[in-house]
Amino acid sequence: MLPKSIKHSVFIIFLGTFLNACAPVAAPIFESPDFHKEKITEITILPVADLRPDKNMADKKIEKLDVWAQRGLRFAFRRARAKYHPVFVEDRTLVEQISAADLSDLNPDWVKKLGPADARWVMLPVLNHFEQKTGLAGKVNAFISAYLFDKQSGKKIWYHEDKSELSGGPLRLELAQDCIKLGMQNMAYHLPKQKLE
Repeated sequence: MLPKSIKHSVFIIFLGTFLNACAPVAAPIFESPDFHKEKITEITILPVADLRPDKNMADKKIEKLDVWAQRGLRFAFRRARAKYHPVFVEDRTLVEQISAADLSDLNPDWVKKLGPADARWVMLPVLNHFEQKTGLAGKVNAFISAYLFDKQSGKKIWYHEDKSELSGGPLRLELAQDCIKLGMQNMAYHLPKQKLE
């Protein structure tokens, strides 16, 4: 028998996934008309850019951040109504120098150099905030965002963000992982189907 806290964690992840997969795709925060001008088949997904003001990749709570993010995104891409083929890149050197300023004041030349040279449509997941409280009333908060760029034009064509929170007791050892995965799933579920002109 699974402890009650773990059962609750599994149920929350399942329920969130079921509702997202079955409901109509909700509108993202930003969607450019350019999103629908040319068929998108393959999306190159970069490692997570850690833009927390107090970031510390040695922090054991998120040492597997990219692994957790990939699991959430893979799961959602397989089940989302909008069908895109994700290609995951694991080279963290591609995102280590990215700053919040780069994303707040986008330069087309910067976008064109983002990620692998042969990639066309590139998704950049971002961790903006992460907080974990341990103990009998453990809680995890994560603020995640994601950008989709068209490197050919140097433009941002889609953006969304998600604030996830999960709670549980000391037996919920994967609380941080579940929170990151849930946030990433919500990102992918907000990718709309294309309406090609």
